[in-house]
Amino acid sequence: SVAIGASGGWTVEADHSATPSSGPSSAPALSGSGTSFAIKVSSDTSQIQSQPDRLNIGRVVTIDASGSEMTITSATISLLKGFDAGRTMLELDQNSSVQVRIDNDTGKIALNGVATVAEYNRIIQSVRMKLNGASQQRVIAMNVELADQTGRRDARIITLKPGDLQSSS
Repeated sequence: SVAIGASGGWTVEADHSATPSSGPSSAPALSGSGTSFAIKVSSDTSQIQSQPDRLNIGRVVTIDASGSEMTITSATISLLKGFDAGRTMLELDQNSSVQVRIDNDTGKIALNGVATVAEYNRIIQSVRMKLNGASQQRVIAMNVELADQTGRRDARIITLKPGDLQSSS
């Protein structure tokens, strides 16, 4: 895991060895002229707590692509920790040609449709977790998976930790 310097009392870690929850057993390095992409973790996490009843968790995820013709065909965000069905809900801006499915029973968002990296970034970065009375002081872990037009995949597990939850043990 790589710890990213963060503001706003949160720390962000990205497990770059994460494997997709479906498909190949490992996430190969993605490279190639004009077709490589990777999930990046933003060091600007100051907006995670920008609303009292919502955590803007998508703000720490960025798709980084080389090549102007790059398109993404699907993305999946699965909450692994910190999601509590009935007390938390996932929501995002759905004004897009990309098909969006939100499963608030399991904490999973599936995006499908060919679109630019910029459009997928806009959608993913709008992902919020509505708290419905649940505490913001929680560890949140999410698995983010992408596939491009050639079938290449990338995945990361991203963990968000409020600073006061960190212990020295």
